[in-house]
Parts: sequence; structure tokens; C-alpha cells
Amino acid sequence: GSSGSSGCHTLLYVYNLPANKDGKSVSNRLRRLSDNCGGKVLSITGCSAILRFINQDSAERAQKRMENEDVFGNRIIVSFTPKNRELCETSGPSSG
Repeated sequence: GSSGSSGCHTLLYVYNLPANKDGKSVSNRLRRLSDNCGGKVLSITGCSAILRFINQDSAERAQKRMENEDVFGNRIIVSFTPKNRELCETSGPSSG
């Protein structure tokens, strides 16, 4: 692989993952959800993850498909923009 050409891949950020689950299980689940859209799980940190897709089209399809999907009891949030760590906080009333 030649490194240096960035821009042909699109990143997708997943939030509200179950932090008490081991990364392997979460990664497998995310891979299943994004597989047919050509997604690869780059990294999982606590309750958020980064997925990589071959192009914008695939990423958008995956985002629609994965939004509010159930991952071990957690309804995940899928976004194209990295968010603050606040999303990991479970305290406080959620008005949505």
C-alpha cells in the first residue's frame, strides 16, 4: 500500500456504544452492520468507534442503516462529524 493519498476514504463516527462490553464483541457487531456497505472498523474507544468506508456513497448508506441500531441494548448514534466526549455521559435528562 502507498500512503499519502487521503481523501478517497470516508470516516463514520459511531457513538453511544456499550462501554461495558469488550471491544471484540462491539467490533464484530459493527462489522456486521457495515459489512455490506464496505465498512471497516478502524478503532473503538470506550463508547465511540470510527468506521472507514471506500467512498461517501457507502458511508451514507451505512449511516442510514446503522443509525439507532441496537448494539447490545444500546441504540447507537452515527455521525460524519467527530463529537465531544459529552455523548458518553449517561447522567442528566435526555430531551430528544
